[in-house]
Formats: sequence, structure tokens, C-alpha cells
Amino acid sequence: MLARLLPNLTGRELPERAEGSGSVAPPPPSHDGLCLHVRHECRPLHGIPMLVKNNIGTADDMNTTAGSWILYGAKVPRDAGVVTKLRASGVVILGKTNMCQWAGYRCKKPSSGWSAHGGQTFAPYYESQEPCGSSGGSAVAVDLGLAFAALGTETDGSVVWPAQRSGVVGIKPTVGMTSRDMVVPISERMDTVGTIAHTVRDAAYALQAITGPDPHDGYTTLIPTIPDFVAACKEDALRGSRIGVPWNVIEAQNEDKRWDVEIGGFKQALEVLEKNGATVIEVEFSAKMDELREAEYTVMGADFMSSLALYFAELSVNPSGVRTLAELRDLTQRHPKEGFPGKNTAHWDDVLAQGWDNSDARFAPACERLLELGGPQGLLGALDRHDLTAVAMPTTLAAEWTAVVGAPMVSVPMGHYPADAEVVWLDNDDDDDEAEDGGGSGGGGGGGSSRSRSMVDTAPGVPYGLSFLGRLCSDADLVGLAYAFERQTRVRERPVRRWAMADVEVRCSR
Repeated sequence: MLARLLPNLTGRELPERAEGSGSVAPPPPSHDGLCLHVRHECRPLHGIPMLVKNNIGTADDMNTTAGSWILYGAKVPRDAGVVTKLRASGVVILGKTNMCQWAGYRCKKPSSGWSAHGGQTFAPYYESQEPCGSSGGSAVAVDLGLAFAALGTETDGSVVWPAQRSGVVGIKPTVGMTSRDMVVPISERMDTVGTIAHTVRDAAYALQAITGPDPHDGYTTLIPTIPDFVAACKEDALRGSRIGVPWNVIEAQNEDKRWDVEIGGFKQALEVLEKNGATVIEVEFSAKMDELREAEYTVMGADFMSSLALYFAELSVNPSGVRTLAELRDLTQRHPKEGFPGKNTAHWDDVLAQGWDNSDARFAPACERLLELGGPQGLLGALDRHDLTAVAMPTTLAAEWTAVVGAPMVSVPMGHYPADAEVVWLDNDDDDDEAEDGGGSGGGGGGGSSRSRSMVDTAPGVPYGLSFLGRLCSDADLVGLAYAFERQTRVRERPVRRWAMADVEVRCSR
């Protein structure tokens, strides 16, 4: 497990992963506990160990590959903006976590948690459990106690989904609340860097450290004020709040009853909200999910074509020499370690077939359509019409609604699948019926492997989350709501067996 989480801890590959016995993971000390005995003035996170996702640039000996061998050996000209802020806060960066390659934006049906460079990450609650998103390595590492917190990135679901499946907290901030400079991009309108930790308060400490203006990311200058996220952690934060629930959207996404367990837990969570002073109001999103996703895909593709070329141009060292998406696709398809064609390039194929970037005249109307669906017809419209503090949804069904408008979201543990739950398997293979089984997603960068084996989506003991969604720059309000819910339910403290543990001792070179 550990080798799949930290492929770049010392700039070298780690030994093969070790699978644990399924015992309960000891939590790392909280921020307050770590600082309890400090007798002198120190920086906010002085000596606190953290991890960062492998698409977040560091100007040191660690690679920043986004899980691809194409970026192996590439160098960024400076630390990512969020890394600069972490170091200034006193954080000790232990290493980088594995991720879905290119943040899940290469294959149409990627193996969640797989990258050619890092191999396959599994979540720890059930054998072969998928980590459920591109920040899966960060979430699994935090759950297993390998660090106080970790940074993840989210375009659509990549912080909150893996956080929920590893039973931890994920904060996806408003776009611009945290810098994306020197982060391998997908969409400048949707990308954001968030935090993952055992508790809301710890995630808030980590988020506080990475927020603020960065001259290299203009979006950060549009945030009017930086809130105090730690101060927002109040046990009475639910009192007087107005929480909307878009039952029409939730039920539409559960027509096959696939998410009955999580929706049952969600109904119990709403009772907790009401018992602690919140008013729960049924609301509607009029936008249809298929329309939202189609519009999102169009905008995301145009952004990606532009943003990726800009990132390549800024690299101080670029051994592969790629400069454009077309060149990246060509080299990936030819590279012996990239697993093509079993791991296809379908997302890139679509973007190149669309054929225009975010400087094209077609981009503005596409953006307007997306913002209409996510705004008046979606999350933002419901918040305004009903004067809501936030919208609450099961995390599994929530991420798209914040992604398309750059809005914040916090996922907090809500429950676990019961002992008699059905084991539901996912087929994450690409559409290549003639491909043969090989190293695929199950191995670390096995060259030319074709098909991944299926992974478990839900099963006994697998965690699920509750998410609070809000308007732009309402991040602190959401942190407060999540903290109050966490303190009332203490889901994280329930004894739950894990399939795997971090039981490998890593010896760092001197």
C-alpha cells in the first residue's frame, strides 16, 4: 500500500506495497496536540508533516508527473503557490501521493487511483476497493495516518469523492481561494487545490495555510477576504442555518436504487441537522444532469487544450519535449510504459476532435450555457431563491453542481455500509474487448498492459459522506456546518475494520 501512495518520497521508487491485517488505523496527532508542548513562538504549522498530490509542483528532487512517465524528470521553475505557502507555515513535506493519471482526464473509463508512473492505489476498507477519485492517494494516506493532512486537487469530485471513500474530511475551496500556479492543469475555471484530513478542524488548519493571493494566479486576487477557517469551527454553527435539499436531483440519480444505503444515512443526517437548530428546506435544481455534464465537458476540453500548453511552456526542464496536447497524446500512445491501448486516450481524442481552445469565439457562449445550468438552474439559483446557508447532499451525488460554477464544498464522514451490504464491483476497463489481461492498473507502470481488473465500489464497511455546498466564498460557513455535524455524530471515531494498513517502515536516504 505505502509504495503506491508515495512513489516519490525520496525521488526514487519505493519497495512493493505491503498489505496489512485489517486492524484499525491509529490517527496521527491533531494539530492542537502536536503544538501543545511548544514553548516558544513558531509558525502556524511548524514541523507538521504533510503530503501533496503528484500533480502539485515542487522545485526540489521530487518528480511532478501527474502519474505519467511523459513528465518524469521534468522540472518546474518554482514551487507551486500552495507549496510555497506550506513551507512558509513550517510544514514538512514528506512526499507526494499517487493519483489517477492526469487527474482522471486521459481515459474515458480510467482505473480510479491508477497511474502509469505510480501504479494502483486501493482504498483501505475492503479488498480491491477503488479510491474513487484522482486524489485517492492523498485520502488513503491520511486515513492510514501517514501524515497530518494532504493536499489534493479537484476539477470535479477529485477531493471530496476519495475523501468520503477513505472516511476522512475533504475541503474543496472556491476557485481562486487557493493558487493553482505550477499545478498540472485541467480547467482554469474549475481547478482548485483542497485539503484532506482526519477532522474538519485539521483540514481547516491546512486550508488556512494555503489560501491567499498569488501573483502567478490571477483568480486568487478576486477573493475579497480570506476567512478564518479555524475560527469557523464552532459546535453551534448549525443553529439558525437554512439547509436546502434538492430531492429531485437526488432521486433522479438514484432511479436504480443504487445509492439507497447512502440516502438512508443522509435522511438520518438531516435529522441531526434539524435537532441542532438547522431548518431543512426542500429545493429544486431545474437543470438536467446530462445537459450539465455535456456543457461541462465542452468547456473543460477547451480549457485543457489551452492550459496544458501553457504549463508545458513554463517547465524549466522538459525531457520529453512535449508542447501540446496533440504531442502528448502521440507520445503517450507510443511510450512502452503508458499502457496504451488498454489504457486509452479517449478524453484527449475528444478534446482534439472538438478542435478549439478557450481563445476561440465558440468558448464564451459555451461558458454562458454552463454557468446558466449551474447558476440559476442549479446550485446558485437554489441558494438565492430560498435564502439558504448551504445545500446538503450525499457526497456521491454532489460534486458536479459545485464544479461547474467554481463553488466550495466540504465532505464529512456520514456513515459506513452495513455488514450485510452487497459487494458492488466496478468494471473500469477501457472499451477494448480484445485486450488481454496484463500488468495494467494492478502494477506499477507495467509497460503495454491492456486491461485493468475490476475494483470494488461499495461493500461492507466502506465509508460514505455528507457534503455541504455553498455560494462562492462561503467556504468558512461550510466548514462551520461540517464541524458542527462532525462533533454531533463522530462517525470517524466508530471502530471499523480495514483491509489494509500502512505497516511498511520507510527508510529515507541520508
